[in-house]
Amino acid sequence: MKNIFLIVLLLFCCDALSQTREEVKASFMTKPTIEGIRKTHPNACYFYASASDYYANKPSENIEWVPYSYSMILGSTKIEMIRDGKSEKTKLNSTGFDWMSNERGMLMRKYQDEFYIVALNGPLCYYVQYQFGDISIIDENNYYASLSSPDNKFFSFYSETFDGDLIKMSDKAFKVYLEKYNLNDQYEADKIKREKKDSVNDYHSKEINKLLKYMKLINAKIAEDKK
Repeated sequence: MKNIFLIVLLLFCCDALSQTREEVKASFMTKPTIEGIRKTHPNACYFYASASDYYANKPSENIEWVPYSYSMILGSTKIEMIRDGKSEKTKLNSTGFDWMSNERGMLMRKYQDEFYIVALNGPLCYYVQYQFGDISIIDENNYYASLSSPDNKFFSFYSETFDGDLIKMSDKAFKVYLEKYNLNDQYEADKIKREKKDSVNDYHSKEINKLLKYMKLINAKIAEDKK
């Protein structure tokens, strides 16, 4: 868990690309605050009564959580919540909310006592298990995925709509959808180029971007079929 904190803290510092070297150095020594992180990610660290409230920008009132405050205590992940101005340590799966936003303002869904970052919402949804891999939206068509757990695991899942059960993402499972919507040949021909400068996360991000590109195409076809 200590390694996870150091990694996510590094990601926070890398967000501030316009900072000077000394400012970045100082940020390593300072625990990120809610106010500070919302300067770059306005939707960060909120709780929501529903996914609809997240998309409507209606967080639950008088409750938020402190970025990167999680700790492992007796096998359970706890975070620091601020409720009505008072701080309390609470198990991540016992906050009373099924929807919350992470440190970069991305929606997270609770499923079977675990939280998952929502990277794509549609007829097919795509998730990354929180603290077992990470994903950020750069722009509408670009995502950055990283192996953020100490053992470099990246757990990704999908569901059919937000109400559906989460299913472990696999090439075999995805191919079923590709073939159903006549996209498999296009997907196979769409090769990813690995540059010498690419890090493990850079190349992994290219793979995720390709996957999500075709998930969006599938979602568009599903929507068209429903008309």
